[in-house]
Amino acid sequence: MRPVHAGILAFKLLVTGALLWILFGKVDLGPVASRLASLQAGWGMAALAVLFGQLLLTGVRWYFVGQLIGVSFGLRSATRLILVGQFFNQVLPSSVGGDGVRAWLLTRGGVSIRRSLVSVICDRAAALVLLTLIVSCTLPIVILSGAAAIPSGRPLAIAIGALTAVGLLFLFAWGQAFSGWLITLLPARPLGVVIRDLRLVLFSSAKSLWVVGLAVVVQAMVVMSVYFCALALRVELGMVHLLILPLIILVSSIPISFAGWGLRESAMVTGLGFAGIAAADALAISVSFGIAQILIGLPGALVALLTSYRRKDLTPQR
Repeated sequence: MRPVHAGILAFKLLVTGALLWILFGKVDLGPVASRLASLQAGWGMAALAVLFGQLLLTGVRWYFVGQLIGVSFGLRSATRLILVGQFFNQVLPSSVGGDGVRAWLLTRGGVSIRRSLVSVICDRAAALVLLTLIVSCTLPIVILSGAAAIPSGRPLAIAIGALTAVGLLFLFAWGQAFSGWLITLLPARPLGVVIRDLRLVLFSSAKSLWVVGLAVVVQAMVVMSVYFCALALRVELGMVHLLILPLIILVSSIPISFAGWGLRESAMVTGLGFAGIAAADALAISVSFGIAQILIGLPGALVALLTSYRRKDLTPQR
């Protein structure tokens, strides 16, 4: 392992350990264990089914992203590689480590490493842009309802909404020219390519609507899976809790901890705590959701072992 990679791994483990240590020091783990021990299997299976379904739809979204930017791979290949990526997301130091794995495996099908990476980055970026847009719509509702005491909630909602609107407007109106200028600068060329292709993904054709629609549906299914985890633990979540979950998911997506552990739990306890959910209940929901993420990643290990990743297996059938 290179020193840089070892340093990143050590940093992520340190962040994960520190966040969990702080959290466990503030939360009584007895009620958490009781909640997890009494988990209702039916709602737990429903959470797994919805979470696995959104994973398959993520593969469909990536397939459309590839078509929009001219990266050729089949729909079946996209869904298989998404499953593999989910597995590696759970065992690699970062919650986006699986993205690198699926980009590398895509090169086995004849796609250049540069275009493979761009397709994965654009897929991830499009999902984050749409998640940020969702947050900019749901957070003001939470703030105006007065049901969640979020510190500096109004400035936060205004800042997220303004930045999202300005960013999307800039990408739509000036993204092509700006990316073309960046591409002429050798050090900034990769960034220019990503901006150019992200604009194609979000604004170029009817297929862009599929990407946008699938991104929204995927995020809605993630929220639904968290809701089912709560039902499995007999924790009642209301509409305000569901509306605050996209912000929690957005914070949890920051790749600074090992497979998201620690950061996700801290965000869940803090965010749901603003809306009146007890810390022990919120922590139990987060842990059960994390376990669900691991379980839906297990089929990806089998796919990784059984797939040859030859060109004919990954390219679309004519």
